[in-house]
Amino acid sequence: MEMSRRTSNARRVACGAVALLLFVAIDSESVHATLLLTPGDTILAIDLEDDSNSGGTEGPENAIDGTLAKYLNRGSSHDSDFTHPAWGANTGFIITPTVGTGVGEAGTIVTSFEITTANDAEVRDPASWSLYGTNDAILSLNNSDGNGGEAWTLIDSGSLSLPSARDTLGGSVAVANTDAYSSYRMIFPTLKIGTGNVARMQIAEIQFDGTVAAIPEPSSMVILLSLSGLALLRRKR
Repeated sequence: MEMSRRTSNARRVACGAVALLLFVAIDSESVHATLLLTPGDTILAIDLEDDSNSGGTEGPENAIDGTLAKYLNRGSSHDSDFTHPAWGANTGFIITPTVGTGVGEAGTIVTSFEITTANDAEVRDPASWSLYGTNDAILSLNNSDGNGGEAWTLIDSGSLSLPSARDTLGGSVAVANTDAYSSYRMIFPTLKIGTGNVARMQIAEIQFDGTVAAIPEPSSMVILLSLSGLALLRRKR
């Protein structure tokens, strides 16, 4: 009877130890909510249709600089009279956040974003979005088509309803995503109005919200503790 009680207690101790380590291992993979984009992150202007047309004082870095200076992209048109219907459509950017690159961190998980409208021409506001992610090194160049050899995964997409007011923060847009990535490609397939001289894409600011993913603890730790628990049971028998 006494031996049976000792064996039962030993089993409880071993199971408790294994459960504790499992909890620690799971907790080590936990994430915390944060803003994911910061001024100075590497950001590239792109246009999926051809080569983008952005730069000077209105380059892509303005989209994350914390001011109302705008990022403007004229898109892929060679028409001198600005009549190409796709001007500004399918433009966007590639960004590699600094957040998520620290010790013990394994990229970021975007779960929403917000856009601040630019100073003029509401017709230039994006009307839809597509967000892609990759863990490859970025080989695409600034003012390229954004297909420099990276393997991009479509995370989510949808429509946009940005406010008519200028220099105004829009509402939060939810992103259905649970995967971590090191870099992102945001494309704006359509604008509010897509023709004429005003048909260029522009935004003042964009911010990604989400979590920082942690590097998981080695699973071998769980195995070691499990073996220790089994050894303890054997000694108590």
